[in-house]
Amino acid sequence: MTTSAQPGPDGAVRAHRRVAEVLAGLAARSVDVPPHPYVRRYLTEHAARGGVLDDEHVPGHFLPWETSGSVRGQLGMPISEDPSRLRLAAWACIEAFLGDVGVESRHVSLAVMCRAFGAPMPAGARRVEPMWVRMSVAGNVLLSGEHPVWAMTPVPLPDGRLLLATASRASTVTMVDPATGNRVGDPFAGHRGSVRALAALPGDVSLLATGGDDGTVRLWDPTTGTQTGQMRDGHDGPVLALAVVPAPGGTTLLASSGADRTVRLWDPDSLREVIPPIASGWVRALAAVPVSDGVSWLAAAGTDELVRLWDLTGAAREPLVGHTEVTRALAVLPGPSGRPVLASGGYDGAILRWDPEAGRQVGEPLLGSGGPVFSLVTSRFPDGRTILVSAHADGLVRLWDPVTGGQAGEPVLAHVRPVRTMTSLPVADGRVLVATASWAARVWDPAVPQRSSADASGRCDLMAVVPLDGDLVVAMVRGADVDLWDVGDGSRELRASFRHGSRVRAIATLTIPGLGTVLATGDDDGEVRLWSAASGEPVLARVGPHPNGVLALTGVPAGDRTLLAVACGRTVYLWDPETGEAAGSLGEHPHAVCAVAAVPVPDGRTLLAAASGRVVYLWDPVAGTRVGELAGHDDHVNALTVTQSADGTALLVSVADDRTLRRWDPSTGTQAGEPSTGHKGQVCAVTSATAPGGPLVASASYDGNVRFWDPRTGQGDLVVVLGGPLSHVAMAAGADRAVLAVCGPAGVVVLAVRR
Repeated sequence: MTTSAQPGPDGAVRAHRRVAEVLAGLAARSVDVPPHPYVRRYLTEHAARGGVLDDEHVPGHFLPWETSGSVRGQLGMPISEDPSRLRLAAWACIEAFLGDVGVESRHVSLAVMCRAFGAPMPAGARRVEPMWVRMSVAGNVLLSGEHPVWAMTPVPLPDGRLLLATASRASTVTMVDPATGNRVGDPFAGHRGSVRALAALPGDVSLLATGGDDGTVRLWDPTTGTQTGQMRDGHDGPVLALAVVPAPGGTTLLASSGADRTVRLWDPDSLREVIPPIASGWVRALAAVPVSDGVSWLAAAGTDELVRLWDLTGAAREPLVGHTEVTRALAVLPGPSGRPVLASGGYDGAILRWDPEAGRQVGEPLLGSGGPVFSLVTSRFPDGRTILVSAHADGLVRLWDPVTGGQAGEPVLAHVRPVRTMTSLPVADGRVLVATASWAARVWDPAVPQRSSADASGRCDLMAVVPLDGDLVVAMVRGADVDLWDVGDGSRELRASFRHGSRVRAIATLTIPGLGTVLATGDDDGEVRLWSAASGEPVLARVGPHPNGVLALTGVPAGDRTLLAVACGRTVYLWDPETGEAAGSLGEHPHAVCAVAAVPVPDGRTLLAAASGRVVYLWDPVAGTRVGELAGHDDHVNALTVTQSADGTALLVSVADDRTLRRWDPSTGTQAGEPSTGHKGQVCAVTSATAPGGPLVASASYDGNVRFWDPRTGQGDLVVVLGGPLSHVAMAAGADRAVLAVCGPAGVVVLAVRR
């Protein structure tokens, strides 16, 4: 790209600013007409170079048309929460996840993020409008994909740049610029199977070491992506960890551990082992620990509750005893006396500090509440203090002052799934950033307070949308608590709440003559309770307890009454909710029944569909007999819903871990058309409603997307990109709109849907 800039840096900035202002004026002329391709590609870049990359100079309705895909990099990562560019920061949170979704989907997704950030909403009419959003929004996304990231390491280049190497279940290594989030070059390809371990070797020529499931340790030139060597006689099984080990004489060795239960020490120049393999057990983490006289020892974690130590001859040193469960993570940090301290973390959730030469603990254990410790690294605060950073199974990252043993800041919700790997990133301005990864890789500055977690009032496990009094009420389940909310545009008001004796696992709505709309909820103790949807007061008798926890619920019309179907374990139990009496049970399924749905068929009966494993079984609930099987999914079926076909008859819709949505004609037991695809993760939930304009189906996935479908054709209609895994979705239609509620580990979104 070229621009007519004035001589000198100040002149260039002014020129870019003027160009950005002109392009912004062109972009603002119409909300619905695509801007010129040059505007779409270069407006944000001119604004960034002109020092005006803010919400005033980049119109909100323009962002869905933006094609550079590098706004987050132009903002500078990690992105600061500058009030003048909140909308741009909201866009940056989902930019890496948008892929090839259309402009309308991008517009809706941006509106949801703006609601989450409290940023100005983009102009323009939308078919789907956010009503209420409470989400933990973790931005600064470096990388996202279909596979979890298993390893990362910083790679300094000879020209002074710092890149981040990442490895996943794919057999390649991807290089990323951590300052912009842009991928650098083509992926490094050569391993057969997943790459699980990375290490950057220091020296005049940068080298990247990789270890893979093929048992090999390979060396690469990170500037070209070419393989420069491969260690001879590799591991007999996957390579699990790598570490750079300083050796006497200023040389560098490379340590590796493998599933063959050995640790090996290599000379990266000769590509040979320098000592015989060390019988080590299953080692997940390695670290070089400086000891006296400039010598290093090798520390290993992952075999059992011990931290094992060897010198560079392979001789074992006294192991460090203190953890009560398997160790998983190691880091080396400076000690108060100048001697290095080794930190270890494990499945017991404790972080222990050690003087490895003395073989004793330093200070008290560092105890958080995040469960197993998966990774440890060091960072540095602006005042020069070294801090210890721990990553946990609950997705939280905790900061510790290793001198005082206290926490050095509030925990950060880095991911809503376990943090699989973490690394430090020392950047040119003296800061030490931290990159964390689960299914996406993110970068953040530990010295800057972060958006740490969702508002507690927004955390939710299950949801239901309940038609009531001509309006729609949203039921939110959190643990054993159920709250009923009247949700408006940007606000909500508590209508009622009630509590179970244990965690609620299933929720459904029933219509019972004389009682109106009733909520049924089932819990881990196998008990089902019935509540008035209007008041939250208990009605009728409790149902159960059942021999197992309740997994799914639905109402089933059966003649002149409505039965309650309760899925527990491999059996579906039928109850008369008005009397609390048992009305039968439906067989032993081959696997646990995780979803049930009532399906009307043309002969006037209502069948019960029950998902068990990869198959959906159809039952006549009155006769208690199985009448059909719907087989076609390639993986576990997670959810069911019922909608209308083009001729007005019922269609059963199923979603599964095979990432597909399938439509079935329950009267014939055949699929209606081809499977619907589009999700890039397991599809965990599905719902339907007859919205103004026709029937509508929505699905939610671990890929962080809600997809809307036309059930008559199976075609995707709209995508809402939320950037975090989703677990449940519910929808119901009112007079002029449908309301859809979706939740997951990151929080809750309630949307108004108009066709």
